[in-house]
Amino acid sequence: MNGAAPQPIYCFDLVTIRRADGAHDDRGLVIKSSMPAGKKLRVLLADGTTVSASKRGLVVADRSYFRPGHVVAAASDPGGQIGVVTGVATALDLVRFSSGTDRTQAVAVARGVSASGLRRVTELSVGGYVVSGPWLGRVLEVSLDVDVLFDDDDGGDLCRVTGAEHKLEAAGINNRTRYTDCLFYPGQRVTGGSSVFKASRWIRGYWKPTHRTGTVARVDTAGVVVCWVASMELAPPSPSSKRQRLPRTSRARTGWKSSRLSR
Repeated sequence: MNGAAPQPIYCFDLVTIRRADGAHDDRGLVIKSSMPAGKKLRVLLADGTTVSASKRGLVVADRSYFRPGHVVAAASDPGGQIGVVTGVATALDLVRFSSGTDRTQAVAVARGVSASGLRRVTELSVGGYVVSGPWLGRVLEVSLDVDVLFDDDDGGDLCRVTGAEHKLEAAGINNRTRYTDCLFYPGQRVTGGSSVFKASRWIRGYWKPTHRTGTVARVDTAGVVVCWVASMELAPPSPSSKRQRLPRTSRARTGWKSSRLSR
């Protein structure tokens, strides 16, 4: 109904943007919802850009921040009956970023994918919980080794950047909140200072002054720093530990990779 009031929309809601042609292709996360009457909401899209949209032009697709045990009420009647979340089913829409001229364009490749069919892109990430024997800890720092391919020559030159989390950044996009736990992934375009690549170990080819932007070929977790928070023993393990000794535990916010999608 045209006269119906728009549905309540809150910060961190996943929304679909209505288009004039009726398509529902663009989805994003509401990052600012407390706007004066008549003002538009700010929505963060999958490619890292933000757009403005009115409430009437948005449809809530998901409120994935709910967890079992949360006390909730109907959004249409906040003062009405309340309940407790007892279970959550998650279905994911996956996008692939273009490898053409516009490498920031997100293209939907799968919709409604079950989380059980996905695996993480990175083994460990900052803020994740890990265990070592009887100890539970939380990851404070992650050191990454990234292989960067420069495809401007036949065969492509390839180098390995150690401590890449402090030396590289994503090329040509707004990275502000795009990924929470996955700094780099294979196929991503990255850039760094000339001195960064010059000082790196070259696996194939050699450094050239034109090497400023390349493509991630491989990401390895080199090491982590862990804060041990709970155990039945007295002495905690070393703050730094090899990743192979740190089985991860589940966490609410994470990045995943589907083994079913072609590269």
